[in-house]
This record gives sequence, structure tokens and C-alpha cells, in this order.
Amino acid sequence: MVRVYPPEEAVKRARPLPPRDRLVINDVPDDEWAAFQEALAEA
Repeated sequence: MVRVYPPEEAVKRARPLPPRDRLVINDVPDDEWAAFQEALAEA
């Protein structure tokens, strides 16, 4: 579900991002990564 808020409300709800090392996705096989990138390119 995607929610859209007015700018003032969005700023109130904003949270800092987690540390960079928690944003990295590891252990994705090369073929799945390639399929993911292809799907993004189609969008």
C-alpha cells in the first residue's frame, strides 16, 4: 500500500535511514540480480 501525504505531514513522518551496512543486500545469485535489473529497465 502506498500512501501520499502533504509535504508538512511527510516531514513530520520522516525517519532517518538505517546505517548503510543494513541497506546492502547480500547473497543474491547473479541470474536473479540480472533479472531484477532487467525488470527495472522495463519499467
